[in-house]
Amino acid sequence: KSDEKTLICMMWTNYRAASTGIDVEDPLVKETCKELAGTTIHIKEYLIEENQTTRWRAEFEYQNVQYFMIMDGFTQQEMEKTVENLYF
Repeated sequence: KSDEKTLICMMWTNYRAASTGIDVEDPLVKETCKELAGTTIHIKEYLIEENQTTRWRAEFEYQNVQYFMIMDGFTQQEMEKTVENLYF
């Protein structure tokens, strides 16, 4: 198991004709939602089978911008702290 952690943040402006997607091949472990300052954050946990680590994905929309956060190697507590420290 690696101690390496990676945080990737991506943002897209919403346009009527635009479409953005992220394809995840890893098995979904669980899916939850968290409400923060009136914004719903969709959180998914994936298992990276090749090294038995966890990948988290958090998605939300704020002021007509879509945000995607990918966190590799984070514990659940580290992921929650990262999400809870988002400022809206």
